[in-house]
Amino acid sequence: MSVVRVEVDKEALAAAMRVRGSGSQEETVADVLREYLERAGVRLDEPAPLDAEDTADQAAVASALLDWVAAPVTEDTFVRGVLPVLSAPVAVRVVVGAEGAVAPDELAAYEVRLDSDGHPVSWADIVGALRAVRGRTAFYGRHELTTVMGMATLTLDPLAERSAPLTAEEQALLMLRTFRGPWSAEESDPRLRGFLFLGGGRLRLYFDGSRIPGVVAADIRTAEAGVGLAAELPGRLEEEDRRLSDPADPHCDWRVDLTEW
Repeated sequence: MSVVRVEVDKEALAAAMRVRGSGSQEETVADVLREYLERAGVRLDEPAPLDAEDTADQAAVASALLDWVAAPVTEDTFVRGVLPVLSAPVAVRVVVGAEGAVAPDELAAYEVRLDSDGHPVSWADIVGALRAVRGRTAFYGRHELTTVMGMATLTLDPLAERSAPLTAEEQALLMLRTFRGPWSAEESDPRLRGFLFLGGGRLRLYFDGSRIPGVVAADIRTAEAGVGLAAELPGRLEEEDRRLSDPADPHCDWRVDLTEW
């Protein structure tokens, strides 16, 4: 996070207040500070970018939650996607629904900050919190419920929830993951940042990488996914003429359609 120190001359501030004439002192101070910051090249309405550690945390959560695509979080709740939020604070949107659900009105997205009051949030925290909230009936105020890509979206703080305990198998998985080392010292490039099941047998994969500008979402058909596609995918993502903007998806900078590949 960047910190900008701004020194405001008291006489200049008083003059600015006289010129404006109306509004509270707090509003005037805010206006003056905004002007100073914009002159310094800082725009307050622009979201702050994520750093390398933030994006690595998102990729790690997306990888860890793949286990709950096939195994249920609760009896009727499966993970149907993990979407990277592209600006600070670092967060993901965990999409859940019934097994095989793909329609937006059948899904719910829980926005989870990966640092809660300075404390890191793990995949185990997220699974426990999801199990707790999906196991009860809750009523949310209008201010707590938003819509993203047609899905009802709610904020979830795993460390503030009374999380349901992990199963014995999940406890074992937690231990096994601590012992699992990387096969290679090099990180995957491109790297998977997220995923979302779509209708029509399609799957959207979110990637970043050293040769990719920002985050690229690649739509593929699950029936055709295999070694051949995995080998060709990095090159396809780098082809500029394949990239399309997709204003409907705020989790990517570009989208490529590989469903006909």
